Amino acid sequence: MLRALKPRLHAADAEEAQALREHLLYKHDIEVPIIARSGRLWARLAAQVDCQMSDFEILADAVADWAVTREHH
Repeated sequence: MLRALKPRLHAADAEEAQALREHLLYKHDIEVPIIARSGRLWARLAAQVDCQMSDFEILADAVADWAVTREHH
């Protein structure tokens, strides 16, 4: 499922998508495809049988952490 990130996290280019991917992978050990399309960032989320809601909450917190980091740059 592709899911658009909240409006305040929209980015216009692939560079922002790559920055978020790297933040998630290297800081939070989360691997998720992020793409930039039509000025927005999109995350491709997939659920497996053993996924729990807390897995998605951890991802949401990691994205929020990235957003705060980007606001301070």
